[in-house]
Formats: sequence, C-alpha cells, structure tokens
Amino acid sequence: MICKFKTWMLKWLLKWLSCPTSKDLKNEELKRLAERLKENSDKKTLTNILEWQDRNIHAWIDRYLLPPVLIFLVFPFLYILWCLPCPFLIKLILFILSIILGLADIIYLIPVVLVLFTHLILPLVIAIYQNPKNLLLVVQGKAILYAVLFGGIITIICYLIIKYKRFVRNRPKVKVCEVLLDTFYTSLPVNKILKYGLAICRDYAKLTASLLFNVYPDSELYFIKILGHVAVAVKIKDNYYVLDQHLPILKTDRWLIAWDKEKADLYVSEVLRDSEGEPINVTIRWHEQIKINKKSKLKIPKECIEELTERIAKILGIPQNSQKYEPFEIRLYDYAIYYDDDEITKYSLIREIKNRLESELCSNIDKVSKIEISQNEKNLIIKVYFNNEPIPRLSIAS
Repeated sequence: MICKFKTWMLKWLLKWLSCPTSKDLKNEELKRLAERLKENSDKKTLTNILEWQDRNIHAWIDRYLLPPVLIFLVFPFLYILWCLPCPFLIKLILFILSIILGLADIIYLIPVVLVLFTHLILPLVIAIYQNPKNLLLVVQGKAILYAVLFGGIITIICYLIIKYKRFVRNRPKVKVCEVLLDTFYTSLPVNKILKYGLAICRDYAKLTASLLFNVYPDSELYFIKILGHVAVAVKIKDNYYVLDQHLPILKTDRWLIAWDKEKADLYVSEVLRDSEGEPINVTIRWHEQIKINKKSKLKIPKECIEELTERIAKILGIPQNSQKYEPFEIRLYDYAIYYDDDEITKYSLIREIKNRLESELCSNIDKVSKIEISQNEKNLIIKVYFNNEPIPRLSIAS
C-alpha cells in the first residue's frame, strides 16, 4: 500500500513539475532550437542538446533555496489554525487547505502573506481600533515573531530585487517583478526557462524532455527520480542514457555512482497526438526501478586512456610532439567515474574535456604541443605541454 502511494505521488509530482505540456512542445523558439541541435547521429544530437544547456542555462540558486524557506514560514499560520476555538473537523479541513495552498502551483508567497495578515497585521489593527495605547504592548509581545517573519521576508524580497535589477539589464523584455514572482512558482513553462536562461533540476528535465520530444517525436522518454533530484533519460539499443544538465551523457550505472545512489525510480513518458500529429498531452506511467551494477569498475584501461588522449588531441589539432619542458596540469575531479566503454558516453566525454581545455587555455590552445591524460583514483589528470615559443610581453607606450 505504501509503495503504491509512493509511486502515485512520484508520478503526480513528475507530471506537475517536470513533464512538458502540449503548449511547451508547440513553442516556436523551442522547435527552432531543436532543429539547430539535431545532427545526423544520436551521439551528436544528444551531446549537442546537453552541451547547449551546459553553456546557456545556468543554475537558479535562489529558486532552489528560497521557496522552502518561505514555505517554512507557513507553520506559524498552521499553529494559529490549530488554536482556533472550533471543532476538530473544521481544523483538519483548514489544515489540509493550508497545506494545499502552500504546495499549489500558484505562488509560495500566498501562505506567507496569510501568516503576516493573521498573526501580525490583524492583531495590530485590532489593538489600534480598541485602544492605541495597547499597540506598544502588542508589538512588544510579538517582537521576535515580527523580526523573524516580517524582517526575513522583507530582506529576501529586497535581496532579490537588487540582484534581479542587474540580471534584467541585458534582457529588455524581462522585468524585475516578473522574475521575482517566477522565483517562487513551482513549475515554469519552457518559454520562461529559455527567456531567463535559468533553471533548477526539474526545469532542466522539462526543457530536456521538450527538446527530445521535438527531435524524436515518436519516442518514449524516461524520468529518473532520486531523493531531491530528477533527470531525463533516453533508451538506445537496450541502454538508458541520462541527460542531466551537464556533459557527459552517462549510462544509468555511472549516473548512480556519480550521485552515490544504489537505485532510482524510472518513469516512462510519451506524447499523445491527434490525427494531424499535433501533441495534445504528455503522459507519465510507472516503468521500473533501476539498480546499480555492483560489478561497475572505475579503473580505466591504459588503452582507453590512450584513445581518449589521441581523439582529444586530434580534435584540438595538437601535434603530440615530444617535449622536455615542465607541463601544466589540469585536474578533472570525478571524471573517471564518467568513463564508459560506450561510443555515446565517450563522444560526450571527449567534447566535455575539449571544452574544459579551451576554457583553461583560451587562445593559447594553439601553443600546446602535447597532452597526456592519466587517472588518479576518481580523477583524470591532463598534463599540457607548451612549445618553446616565447610568451609575448606587453608593450607599454611611453
């Protein structure tokens, strides 16, 4: 019974929070983006989708951290309801309505406003109406609660306004109040994720699923759910490949190892279409539970390390000449976990390492004469050798 309830709850939450709607799939900007990212092979298409998100969508930390803080402030309101002089059944109904209000897909600030009104503003108004002299006593009696609730909420809102004023400078179509309100929405449509370039895991999952449903209109997708996180997977030749915000693309075993989990819930999703092929709904149903393969090894064979080195050097045009100069080291933490002897995973991992090298070296990539990759426990170490071309000095005009 408990397992069935858990399954139903997860299915409902995924449908509500992470599953794209028919409107999301019909979004013209999304369709154009999907067309740009589509390639002539699965490995290139999937890597393009994940790399585009890695480069263009950034973590919305405020949207991740602040809503739970504000939801926590609804508890004083629930306490007030419990203390009301009314029958237990009415208290229970009010309790349920308050919790639904706090979790509903409207805005997290509503229950907080109710807290302020019921426990702060209303007592002040009553005190002023009865006897203005009682106002000081009311304020003193509730000073700590006022400071925590009212002061905390005002501080959060002021912080966001200041931060978002800078954020909207380069986005003329975005307004501060719009971003402020959307920070506290539980589920954003795809057009706003693209508009802001900001997301949390459930937004990433919705965007990824929307892109994949446009690239592969007749395919099934899979939502992988662990505690506090969700990602999207596709099935290709009996293997599940997880697309989780950043490169590389991982098979489920490696993904579970990276998240230090032994199992995850897997839900299958598909698009229902009308007679003309237009999406009308996206369904989610229970599929299975995936478990980690205990035999998964993190030791990368020497020949695979050499293959990685050779392919990355070829992509970047590095001649691999022998050098006697001291190398510059780049440490890629936990990247050995990501390696798998699978073409899709290897291709995306190579693209990720290439991007990391270009980020570290910038225009000096053409001065590199050799690279060497080695494994150090869970990490990959890249030794970068430069040729003997002198570094140009700054010329200062007299």
